[in-house]
Amino acid sequence: MGDFADALRRTELERREHEEKLEEFERQRAGAAPQEGTDGARAAAPASAGLSAFPRSGAVIERASGGGKEEGSRSEILRVKHGFWQARAVLVGQSAAAERFRHFALRVQHELERIGTGSVLVTSAVSGEGKTIAACNLALALATMAGERRIALVDLDLRRPAVRRALGGSPRAGFEAVLSNRAPLDAARMRTDQPSLDVFPVVEPALHPHELLGSPLLASALRELTSRYDTVVYDAPPVLPVPDVPLVMPYVGACVLVVRAGETHRSAFRDMLALLPREKLIGTFLNEAAQPRHARQYLVYDDRTVRTDERNSN
Repeated sequence: MGDFADALRRTELERREHEEKLEEFERQRAGAAPQEGTDGARAAAPASAGLSAFPRSGAVIERASGGGKEEGSRSEILRVKHGFWQARAVLVGQSAAAERFRHFALRVQHELERIGTGSVLVTSAVSGEGKTIAACNLALALATMAGERRIALVDLDLRRPAVRRALGGSPRAGFEAVLSNRAPLDAARMRTDQPSLDVFPVVEPALHPHELLGSPLLASALRELTSRYDTVVYDAPPVLPVPDVPLVMPYVGACVLVVRAGETHRSAFRDMLALLPREKLIGTFLNEAAQPRHARQYLVYDDRTVRTDERNSN
């Protein structure tokens, strides 16, 4: 239990640091509140560094015209090794990791069809095990092989959101605004240059996420997502440090657990299993596993095949 206790202590320290940052953000936002001008009009409040300005609690962002069916611009997902690029490895060139995520996506899709559900939650025991990397690449892999299927990636980590940092984009609202009844679902929808993929990121971390995840608005939003999309992938918080995942699981059809090779402790994994409904667990993804020999051989073979095809086409 010593390793597990150390992990919980580290997570608690991270949580406290995060709450301090949130408190500082709230103070900055309060100090930048719009002021009445001499003509009675309000000046727009500037956004804080790294975060978008949002309406205060109770304000509502205007509903998107067309009920979410508008054909506006699409956010481009970077294809280069820049920033949090591991979360979009499927789009960043040819690699064994990209092929592993495609195999992972096929297995997940098969399991979802087998049990008759269209939603899957991706989580881990503690932070730092690669759940966001797995969730983003799962959604991207499903989208690249989707055909006519519609895929959604939703950030449910309201404390330390990472999907937007991984994929970029500028939504008009975050999914946290949907759960706090400040915006409709359409406002949080970010269309991407992968035609089959829509992303619903969190923009502004929530001060009391368990309250949002325990409200009736969560069930309503998740039901609407399931009705709109063929497959919905949720990037959720880790299970052990916070109670968020058990609050969400009743509204999700399946769950995938992410473990990190050489890092995840067996005691933490067992404790995580005890908190989740076993009937919804469809598998485990091993992150940062050693690349098997057959994968290296296949990539060399695949690369030679491309060059041979190019010579034959000339």
